[in-house]
Amino acid sequence: MPCPHEKIQHCPLYVAAHDPHYGISCEDGLAYEGGCAVSRGLNYPEAVGRLSASGGNQLIAILKFNEANELRKAQVARNMRAAGFH
Repeated sequence: MPCPHEKIQHCPLYVAAHDPHYGISCEDGLAYEGGCAVSRGLNYPEAVGRLSASGGNQLIAILKFNEANELRKAQVARNMRAAGFH
């Protein structure tokens, strides 16, 4: 499974890995290879479930909202360009 996020700042596992409050990490010991642990086989739904169970629901919701908002803005910009307005 490829990483489900275009930008790493939208990944709740990555963000949680940098906050000791959650105790959840996407680190698989192979970060030196580059890329995402999910792309290397980490079970994303299971890991997000663990994050949710550890109190990360608000973090997950905020990051989903931010990602959806950014994608929506990008689509509007593409539509405006396609329509010849920009």
